[in-house]
Amino acid sequence: MGSPRLQAWFADYATDHQHPTNRRIHKIAVPVIVFALVAALDTLTLGAWGPLQITAATAVVAIWAGACVALDRVVGAAVGLFLIASLAVAPFTPLWASASLFVLAWIFQFVGHYGYEKRSPSFFDNALQLFVGPLFVSAVLLGRWPGPSAGSAT
Repeated sequence: MGSPRLQAWFADYATDHQHPTNRRIHKIAVPVIVFALVAALDTLTLGAWGPLQITAATAVVAIWAGACVALDRVVGAAVGLFLIASLAVAPFTPLWASASLFVLAWIFQFVGHYGYEKRSPSFFDNALQLFVGPLFVSAVLLGRWPGPSAGSAT
């Protein structure tokens, strides 16, 4: 599955996500954070292309989905579809709601890390893990992880 680079990122991510409760929290909180980010970015209009309004979310989703698919077609496509679905729902999500979801999901993430893992989140050591998280969660949900060095990191 995926490139050797992605496998290494997943193995690194998995080491900081061993506790079953933290893994369950991530399966919910990571998608919520991604949706909330897309919804918040959708409030920033960059311009128009004919009748279409181009928002910051449109640009971010295009780049993010493309990068994910380049790393792994199946997992990347799943992340891309979720991003596109988030983009479709975003115009109906008030900024206060996306901001509230974002903060609440992060609170749960920190509870998972500090309360259950007894360690800081992966991105404190490597900001790239913020990008890897949605891919990892998608790989787990699709049954495409655990990888060769992760044991039971689902």
